[in-house]
Amino acid sequence: MSDPRIKPRVPAVNPEHPLAKGLVGAWAMQDGGGSVLRNVSGNGFDGVITDATWTSDRYGTALEFDQAVDDGVAIGSSVVSGVRTVAFTWTFPNGWGSWEPSDSYLWARADMPTNDDMYACIATMLGNMDFYRMIGAANGFFRTTQSTWAAGHPYHIVFVIDPVDGIKVYIDGVREVPNVIHNTTLAVVADSDDFYIGRRHNRGALYGVGLCSDFRLWTRAIDANEATSLYQDPWSLYRSPEPVLAGAPAAGGFFEFDQLTGGMPDLRGGMV
Repeated sequence: MSDPRIKPRVPAVNPEHPLAKGLVGAWAMQDGGGSVLRNVSGNGFDGVITDATWTSDRYGTALEFDQAVDDGVAIGSSVVSGVRTVAFTWTFPNGWGSWEPSDSYLWARADMPTNDDMYACIATMLGNMDFYRMIGAANGFFRTTQSTWAAGHPYHIVFVIDPVDGIKVYIDGVREVPNVIHNTTLAVVADSDDFYIGRRHNRGALYGVGLCSDFRLWTRAIDANEATSLYQDPWSLYRSPEPVLAGAPAAGGFFEFDQLTGGMPDLRGGMV
């Protein structure tokens, strides 16, 4: 049986998995080299890597961002149209807390001069993590209560725009109580602009720091149980279903079928 804490070496989305519903992007950071970040969902939208460094973490391969100018991954346009859930795994190698020298942009949608239709996730100089959803002058905003992030710990973070409850954030499977929250029921993105991991576009030197092990987008709001499952078994979406075997007892405790007769096993011995 696969270790639920180890990322498959060749991850591919299992279309029968419940979390495959509404999935538009899954970047498993599995490539380990090169300038292309493949979307293993099969929906296209491969990312283009600029200056970020391939490295490894406890799960396998990852991309490291060091806030250098031009660091980041450009995913391309159209991928975020209608997105309601963003889930990602992020590690701060040296930790993150109050009075950091600058904000760290973990991901963002391309923000046009009018700030129309933008998502952004920022690890702030005060240590909190901010999630934005903007439409022109209006914006939805969620600031986490958590403001200290342990060095080397891979945080599994889920950002949801729920059509009823507005913005929700889960950290390691637990719904976060906001430090600040307002205007969270804005509509989801309906047009197409580029999406970035590890930087914010068109706003100067606003880049991210840390390791990203996985990044996913859905066009639906995943529920609390699903958010918890992403922490408890983060790679289940990338594993094929376990085969179900039946037949007569054999080495290793499996059963065998009688290939000649097609008979079913009689557990008392023999075939029926």
